[in-house]
Amino acid sequence: YNATIAASDTADDNIAPSTGGFVARPALFSTVQGSSFNGTIALPFAQSVGGVFGETMTSSNVQACYVSGDITAASAVGGIVGTQGTGSNIKDCHTNATINANYNVGGIVGENSSRALVTNCYSEGKISANKAPNWGGFAAGGIVGTLASDWASSKNIILSGNVTSASITTASEDKTIHRIAGYTIANEDDSNLTEIGMANNYATAAATINGKAVESTDNTSVEGETKEAADLTKDFFTTLGYAYGNEVASPWKDANGLPALYFENDTKAIVLNAYNVALGENTSFDLTATLYGSNAEALDCSSSDNDVAEVEITALEAQTATMKITAKKAGTATITVTSGNVKAFCTVTVGTTGISSVITSQTQAISIANKAINAQGAVKLQVFNANGQLTASTNSESISTDKLQKGMYVIVATYTDGNKQTAKAIIK
Repeated sequence: YNATIAASDTADDNIAPSTGGFVARPALFSTVQGSSFNGTIALPFAQSVGGVFGETMTSSNVQACYVSGDITAASAVGGIVGTQGTGSNIKDCHTNATINANYNVGGIVGENSSRALVTNCYSEGKISANKAPNWGGFAAGGIVGTLASDWASSKNIILSGNVTSASITTASEDKTIHRIAGYTIANEDDSNLTEIGMANNYATAAATINGKAVESTDNTSVEGETKEAADLTKDFFTTLGYAYGNEVASPWKDANGLPALYFENDTKAIVLNAYNVALGENTSFDLTATLYGSNAEALDCSSSDNDVAEVEITALEAQTATMKITAKKAGTATITVTSGNVKAFCTVTVGTTGISSVITSQTQAISIANKAINAQGAVKLQVFNANGQLTASTNSESISTDKLQKGMYVIVATYTDGNKQTAKAIIK
């Protein structure tokens, strides 16, 4: 399925182990694909925590998923999966997150406990390991924190076609901190073996360890081969097996030379703080838009009639944009807020309907009695709240007050000759 979890906040110090942005412990060949998690997981005492799955079991797979935000847990913490179990493969995934753990932490997988496959994944962001156990070390890696040891030396390739730009920070130095895989068979007690289950893995100069650059020319090593930013082209990623398109089977797209999943930074929804605004001439209103699925830099806005109302972006912050609407002359204009293929609309009415331009008529024909607003002879009645938002409207001379909350309102009555009368009213 295709899903997006936006601004998910999961914080509980006493929660049981295994927590995922989607599912804690999937089983029975379940799969999440073409999905994204953007939010916060804050579980400082939990184990097996991931942006998609906490702990995979019975061949549960992840394909073409994107995770961003902040993840904090104790151990076995990964951008995609916390603990990767038997036959549970991860392919074509992208992370750009801040991942914090005591130990056993990776940009894609915290702990690969059964040597399941991790293929064609790209990790960005920041990884930190803050407290090593009494044995085993920090086990921090740009792709995998811990890769289970293969004492049989089967030569099966487990990690391949992965690229990381994630920086790693640990509380101190040890031998289990590497750009691709942190803890491997080479770190086992009395082991003189080298991990041989890796091929075609790369790291950029941004993938520092405790602030220091690492140089390597071996794409089969725990550090991967160093690649300069200029080398990270679409052609390079294609040779690694990254398939470009707009579906799960070919999920990658080019984002200024770097790979991104086809649905990344695509706005899913725009929520405005107002959809109808009434203003007096030469007054203004701050319209805010919250974007889900992308940041506010992708937003644009326009007015259907700049002679009536102009709009301009005045502030951008993360997923929120603030736009200033300035009323110019009497009339109606539609403000269109656009991001990608998603639009939201705000109707602006300029004239006597605005709070700032309302003057109570001394000879008004507007009255309130018997839980109703009455304007004899009116063909339209509109009720605006103290923020200038339309709260009730009718094409007649009477409107009920039953659904109006307590507060001050401006009533506008329109007559057949086009004239309007206004009145202020307080509903108690």
